[in-house]
Amino acid sequence: MGQRIEQHHVHGTCYPSNLTKYLSSAVRAKGNAWGVVGWSIGNGWCVLLLPTIFAALGDKSLYIFGGFNVLAIIVVWALYPETNQCTIEEMSLVFAADSIWEWEAEKNFKILQDESPGLVKATRMGSLSTDPETAFPK
Repeated sequence: MGQRIEQHHVHGTCYPSNLTKYLSSAVRAKGNAWGVVGWSIGNGWCVLLLPTIFAALGDKSLYIFGGFNVLAIIVVWALYPETNQCTIEEMSLVFAADSIWEWEAEKNFKILQDESPGLVKATRMGSLSTDPETAFPK
């Protein structure tokens, strides 16, 4: 019997395309490009450095991966706002806050929703045009 490749094994190679779901349409191409850069650096790090790290540290090298995973959890918790049920056009509003922290972005998005329900409704209907340089409504 041949070995079967599970879906979750292939998912790691598709990371850059998944990054763009968090970006507004105005910065999607740049974000995807930077996602590919980060993905490539991560793959290069794994391919070139891991044999050396495993040879030097042995089993203790897994603590490095554990540390990076804890760091990644903190980064996602602090920097990635919730985008569930948001349209692509609303991504500009989600990321309109001046702060990088996700709680500020969500607070600012709630304020924009409360102050300008027509703006949010227009983005849902696709009738709002945005400036491609700033990603803000014209």
